Amino acid sequence: MTPHVPRQNTYADALPIDTTMAQRVTLRKRQPYNTVSNRRRVVKTPGGKLVYHHLKKLPTQPKCGDCGIGLPGVRLLGPFHVACE
Repeated sequence: MTPHVPRQNTYADALPIDTTMAQRVTLRKRQPYNTVSNRRRVVKTPGGKLVYHHLKKLPTQPKCGDCGIGLPGVRLLGPFHVACE
């Protein structure tokens, strides 16, 4: 067996610990729950402030009524754009 060798101090051990708090981000809408319609992304403004950008729902591909497989050649559109075409 090899004799016990004490661990060398590494560069990571010498780094100071950052004790500042993370910036809080408040919701911009009234809905507080993490649902499909309440997706959001944290964006930093030019002033350095963090804000939420609420994202729209992504369109889904039309599917076959019998087997549920997506229809090839049909574009992904939201319900409003499907009605317009």
